[in-house]
Order: sequence, then C-alpha cells, then structure tokens
Amino acid sequence: MLTPVNTMLVLINVLVFVVLSFFGDTTNVEFMATHGAMDWVDIVEKGQYYRLFTSMFLHFGADHLLQNMLILLLIGCRLERITGKLAYFIIYIGAVNSVIFTLGASPNTVGAGASGAIFGVMGGLLFCILADLIQKKRHRVEEIGLTGMIFMVCSALSYGFFSNGVDNAAHIGGLIGGFLLTMLSRLLCKNR
Repeated sequence: MLTPVNTMLVLINVLVFVVLSFFGDTTNVEFMATHGAMDWVDIVEKGQYYRLFTSMFLHFGADHLLQNMLILLLIGCRLERITGKLAYFIIYIGAVNSVIFTLGASPNTVGAGASGAIFGVMGGLLFCILADLIQKKRHRVEEIGLTGMIFMVCSALSYGFFSNGVDNAAHIGGLIGGFLLTMLSRLLCKNR
C-alpha cells in the first residue's frame, strides 16, 4: 500500500525528470550539471549548496529514473509506515550526506540520482529490523527480514562495484546516514 510522503517523493522525481526532458538530454552530463546536478566546483568553489538537494531529484535518463523509483516504491512505504511521515521525510532528505560522501570520494564527478537517499531508506530499514530483533518485536521483522535486507544492500553495492558510472560513495554515505537518522529519530521519539 502506498504512503503519502513516499508517493510525493516519487512524483517529484518523475515530474522533475519529465520537465527536464522537455528542455534537453537528461543523459548529457553538461546539461545535467547546468540544471542542478552535484558538481564539486559549483558546490564548493561557487557556493551553490542547493545542488546538495537538487541532485537528489535528477536522473541520467529514463532507465536511471525507473530503477530508482521502483526500488523506492518497494521499500520507502515500509519505512514510512514504521517511522511516520515526518521522520521518513527527514531520513530521505537527510541522505544529503550521500552527496557529501561523493564530494569527498570523487570530487571530479558530476552526480545525480535518488540512489543515495534510497540507500538511506535501506539503512533506516536495516536499523528498524535490528532494533526489532533486539527488542523481540517480530511483526516488523517478518515483513522484510534481516537476511533479505542484508542481501538487498549487498547486491546493490556489489552491482555498483562492478558497473561503470555507479556512485558507491553516495550509496555507502546514504546507508550510514539513513541508519543513524533512523536511530536518532527512534531515540527522540522515546524521550518524548
């Protein structure tokens, strides 16, 4: 079942792609850099910090968009149901640290895509599964399973290691950020 924030994020990604497609070739690096993709020079030297966020909603071609949105639809709704709307939105947007990982690991790369945020969602789900296992709450664990989540993360990362043009620094940064933000949101909710 679809959830409101995840559905909104998917629609924004699709809308941005459709609009950009009317103006040029979304597989062209220069076109994407001109329209908000992540680029070291523009972010660090020119102070265009908005690119930390805009790059998360841009995709290099329809296949890039389709792959990311299918995965987001499959797993994002699950995390949103567990964490709630606001926490889920913060976890997703908080994966901006995935862009920062990329800037550190590959400063000469022009990057775009939601995969860093999607790995943030994976990190959030991984935290929820581990926390539920520790607290012996089986209802959420059965939905995904620790083995299934670890397999998903490992297969996605290994695909990136053996493919050209895949930003594993963003994926690892997103995974760590999502895990930590979900842990923080759970701690804050307990202390209320």
